[in-house]
Amino acid sequence: MLITTANLASNPRLLKEYIALSGTGRYDVYVIGFDLDNWTRQVETQVRTRYNVSRIKYLQAGRSPLWPWLVATGVQFLARILARVVPANLRMQALAANKLTFRLMRGLKHMPEKFDVVIAHNLGAWYPAYRLSRKSGSRLVIDVEDYHPGERVEHRPQEERKRREFLMRTLLPKAGYVYFASPLIEGETLGLTGKLKHHAVINNCFPKGEFMSSGQSANEQRIRLVWFSQNISGGRGLEMVIGALKAYADQYHLHLIGHLDPTFNDEWVRPNAELITTEPPLPQAELHQRLTAFDVGLAVEMDTADLNRQICLTNKIFAYYQAGLFILATDTRAQRLFLDRKKGHGQVCAQTPEGFSHAFHQIGDAIGSIRKDQHNRWQEAQGHAWEEEQKKLLDIIAKLTTDHA
Repeated sequence: MLITTANLASNPRLLKEYIALSGTGRYDVYVIGFDLDNWTRQVETQVRTRYNVSRIKYLQAGRSPLWPWLVATGVQFLARILARVVPANLRMQALAANKLTFRLMRGLKHMPEKFDVVIAHNLGAWYPAYRLSRKSGSRLVIDVEDYHPGERVEHRPQEERKRREFLMRTLLPKAGYVYFASPLIEGETLGLTGKLKHHAVINNCFPKGEFMSSGQSANEQRIRLVWFSQNISGGRGLEMVIGALKAYADQYHLHLIGHLDPTFNDEWVRPNAELITTEPPLPQAELHQRLTAFDVGLAVEMDTADLNRQICLTNKIFAYYQAGLFILATDTRAQRLFLDRKKGHGQVCAQTPEGFSHAFHQIGDAIGSIRKDQHNRWQEAQGHAWEEEQKKLLDIIAKLTTDHA
């Protein structure tokens, strides 16, 4: 069973794991998550159809129906109070951390089936998965895609950081296996928890069949930049990118893919319409094929956002890499390490307007060779695709199911 507080459309890592496990023919894979009342609904339908996902149960995440939402809200409010009184109580800390934790606990309470292995994604799913594993005798696996104590939160940030540290120190050692989405997340977590039973890094790359070499002409006039995310919004470094690009308006064009925030549109996109094109979110495979139309992928992560952003490797940097795009990445610890190990696939720049401006100047001078080398970059990345990374996951599950037999 795969458990998430998101859905397939907004949790690409879980979707890849579902495809890998179900594709073996050895495992009957069940997904439990949430119906999110947002832009992902349309993409979710496409994903389920494409991958024939039938063994799935979604709980309601929003305010309709109202009563379950009110109950979950009340439970989290009381748990936050009680967690200050009994800080070592795992149940209280888990309920206080995420409103959806309570809904997952209720949803898993009367599962008619037993599962050999339970894989928990997202912080809010860890404790319900742990309870289910204890009740059913399942082996527990935890996927640490982000370093949750290092994520920025608005409500009592110091208290929440300590809560998340407590949850990681308490729950991760109880798992039969823990895997991480980047080497630096693994290192930071082990520094917090100490030695774990079994752990590995499973990189967030994608199936190689989703990417094609563009074979594009080197005579294109404007350099085509692309950036994608679930949401196109402020506070993510795009303001600096757009500000720096204004001096290169005749040389560059920026393409943004995602759900466009109205405020960001009014303040940054519309006033620079000659420089920017936007596009709604796309299903994963379609997005990856779309990337072949571009020269440079922007991996704009900011140290000032939070610690997690300094040490994570996002979906986008792997997607750019596998598409053969030249990567322009801000100099976070994780991205600098990534490009140090992938020579010729991109460059890092300072997280300042001047840093972007300098990088755009350098890329403009080198665009001929950047385009010429696209096929070579794409070809090299073929050996570092999900087909290789998923072997780690399949080995983990095979071992756990054999030991559990």
